[in-house]
Amino acid sequence: MGDLITIGYAQSVVPTVTDAPAAMTAAVISAVSRRIVQYCRRDFIPNRYIELYDAPRSGQLILRQTPIITLNTVTLMPTSSTPMTFNSDQFDLRPTVGRVIFRPGAMAWFSVENWPLADLPIAGADAIEVDYTAGFGFTVTALEAIAAGTSTVPVESGSGVSQGEPWLLQTGMLLTVDAGLNTQETVVITAVNGASFTAVFAMAHSGGPLLGAMVPLDVQWAAALMAGNAINQADLTKARESQGRTVGYEYVVRPGDLLLTPEVQNLLMPYRDVIV
Repeated sequence: MGDLITIGYAQSVVPTVTDAPAAMTAAVISAVSRRIVQYCRRDFIPNRYIELYDAPRSGQLILRQTPIITLNTVTLMPTSSTPMTFNSDQFDLRPTVGRVIFRPGAMAWFSVENWPLADLPIAGADAIEVDYTAGFGFTVTALEAIAAGTSTVPVESGSGVSQGEPWLLQTGMLLTVDAGLNTQETVVITAVNGASFTAVFAMAHSGGPLLGAMVPLDVQWAAALMAGNAINQADLTKARESQGRTVGYEYVVRPGDLLLTPEVQNLLMPYRDVIV
């Protein structure tokens, strides 16, 4: 997961953050982001997930991550010698609640009533693999390969979960490249020109889908408030790096520094997954 807010955003909305050292602010934002994800039991930054589920009787699955941006593929018997992969057009989605509903043609294959049969798991346990993208944001497609370093990338618009906000590319937005692969990285858009954007890439990438993060405004505000509360505490730890000699400092944020005040809890309430 990535940070829910940038240093610039925190500095623009919380006065106590403005004069804090950049290293302290960065450490606090990362700690706050992890705490909010833990509290809400969901990751807000879009990512790709590949998960196993039991075969259902009901003709539907409830996926673990929400909201769903895209359903890539659904595979029956993924570990067998004859896996069967179905495209997303054979399913209906309820993105907000994470529900995947099998259409009649697909249901005949995925029903638990077909278990046990030869080469199928007992009772359909872990019999379905779902490859999907979830989180708050959108997808766009890079129309050509991306070079390492500062690159301008032409893109084609795609789909997304906007939460009522416009999701056109904007300066400062986060984009994740090669989600789920060992070349995955997240970059910050530094400029937008029509259907192209500019960013600095640590690695080269082939063309394909890019995930854009658009964290809900209430969650961003909650993260900024928590960051300000933590920085405002006089005993925020600054620890020496242990390298045999002094080579610098890092700021350590302890769990007790991250206060979920009533105001913060109220902002996060609509996004908290209460089902565990």
